[in-house]
Amino acid sequence: MIGRLHGILTELEGNQALIDVNGVGYELEVPTGTFDDVAMTTTCTVYVHQVHLQDAMVLFGFSNKPTREFFRVLIKIPSVGPKSALAILSTYSLTQLGRIARERDDGGLTRVKGIGKRSAERIVVELANMVDQLPLAVMDAIPTSSTLQEAESALVSLGYRLGEARKAVKAAWHEDVSVEELVRKALQRLSH
Repeated sequence: MIGRLHGILTELEGNQALIDVNGVGYELEVPTGTFDDVAMTTTCTVYVHQVHLQDAMVLFGFSNKPTREFFRVLIKIPSVGPKSALAILSTYSLTQLGRIARERDDGGLTRVKGIGKRSAERIVVELANMVDQLPLAVMDAIPTSSTLQEAESALVSLGYRLGEARKAVKAAWHEDVSVEELVRKALQRLSH
């Protein structure tokens, strides 16, 4: 079982990445935004979940352990396969998914490509039942600051990709900042 790769990011196209580890290229399926902070030909570490299908072995890569653990939680939900879990993690941050689970917000999940209203309802119910049983690594990664969550959500609703919204919000955040000010500063960063 492959659990982690440390190598050079050599290709990135959509949700597919190629990591060169000592001359061996590993193809990975990754959530959108995984490599927003990594330049091509830069060394990076990717946490891996390996899936054996009937006719192939697929590697799913994540920039940190909590995201990989949340992926593992998602694929345990009936009717959520690895591709659906990847689409969910490409659309929402762990913070947003934690909020969706706690508030049982199934409407949010219908924005994920390939997930209809019924599937969203089932997923949210399962996540809500599991929220107290999520691995500690996942719970620690879900910030409690609603300011960060609201600013990220505002930027995503304006059409920015989750990865770039998250990066801009983190760069602009400071203690006691209002949501409006945080969104304004993040938008300034995104416009340059």
